Amino acid sequence: MISVIVPAYNSARFLPACLDALSSSDLPRSEWELIVVDDASTDATPGIAASADKCARTGDNPRGPAYARNAGARLAAGEILVFVDADVAVHPDSLRLLDARLKADPGLVAVFGAYDETPDASSIVSRYRNLLHHYAHRQNAGEVPTFWAGCGAVRTRAFRDVGGFDEALYESPQIEDIELGYRLSRNGRILLDPTIQATHYKKWFFWPMMRTDFRDRAVPWVQLLLEQRREQRESAPSLGPKALIATAVAGSAVISSLIGLAGVGRPAYVLSLILLVVSLILNRDLYRWYYERGGMRLMLIAIPLHFMYLLLSAAAVPVGAALYLVSGERATPLRRNA
Repeated sequence: MISVIVPAYNSARFLPACLDALSSSDLPRSEWELIVVDDASTDATPGIAASADKCARTGDNPRGPAYARNAGARLAAGEILVFVDADVAVHPDSLRLLDARLKADPGLVAVFGAYDETPDASSIVSRYRNLLHHYAHRQNAGEVPTFWAGCGAVRTRAFRDVGGFDEALYESPQIEDIELGYRLSRNGRILLDPTIQATHYKKWFFWPMMRTDFRDRAVPWVQLLLEQRREQRESAPSLGPKALIATAVAGSAVISSLIGLAGVGRPAYVLSLILLVVSLILNRDLYRWYYERGGMRLMLIAIPLHFMYLLLSAAAVPVGAALYLVSGERATPLRRNA
């Protein structure tokens, strides 16, 4: 049996679509169980979750998705754990494909998919953000050292052997699935298969997106990589060298502009302009891809938004390094209430 685990916090708006999509799976219903863990929701989520085979509540206060997923895993009877976010609607073949990939290759400990190219939210910022996720997963398809819990499967034994998600370190949605992937990859291989897809229902807004990318992803990811390095473990950003170079170029372009403002003048501005052009060239395939899927309007919005994304990633390096140095033995991510 497969155990499908859905953590849900105030998810009444999206959870019905998530559960309906799972019920439409072409994997026979007798082969999987549904577990929904309500993370102390204050909306109608508990009532919706009650339709699951097994339902649990984390308590009176939210504990975060890492804790909720672990709680679901403790209830699971399956040999495979499939994690699906409450704002995600899997395609009909997703459960079957996740199951098939693990059954076909005993060396795999986990496999995960990607968002599809048709996000539910039609706003330009939402389309940019969800399509960027799809593009990144498509470009990095194959064996990876990380994991994604939006639509991913893990062998139950491997999950329990590494201790599950780190619910103590990640008390809010951050990179708890990425960190889990690093631990899982020491015991086996992880496959990223972007043909396994799901529709994302979240609507993104500019400033919350910037905050999430910087505070909840880039900064703790830098801390995680430094911790891996300190413990002499294999680690990789899972972005690819081209993305790392593009991030460095974006940061250097802004630094050059600031140097120009400080009094250096034209040489610094010229260097900044050159670096901006280099950034465009490095990411030309991505921008062309946006154009093919949304025309000139989407591409022209995507270029500055993606540059901001690269800039935040560059800025996260010194911030994450500083937090790592002062955090003691264990890297501590930025908290939501910080």
